Amino acid sequence: MTQERRRAPRYRLSTAITADDVSGRTLDVSGSGILFETARPFTPGDDVAVVLPLTYAGAGTSVTCNARVIRVEPRGESFAVAVAYELTGFDISPTGAH
Repeated sequence: MTQERRRAPRYRLSTAITADDVSGRTLDVSGSGILFETARPFTPGDDVAVVLPLTYAGAGTSVTCNARVIRVEPRGESFAVAVAYELTGFDISPTGAH
């Protein structure tokens, strides 16, 4: 039997995401990580800057955090990338006001 290693439940969410200025689309999120699909083959162990837009909170608002790539899975011409982050790393601010 495989033991569950996740620290928080996952929630399906499809929204735009940027990781190190590379665009993608989330597949699911949790309180400790994000799985997203993108055209770039990141490398496990990479540290990346992740930006999630929060359009419901106002135009140009986003959440940014530092994350570490945990795994990368090929999906045809794209890649599913799993990253882990710490909630204390969030910075919520309008775009461009970091």
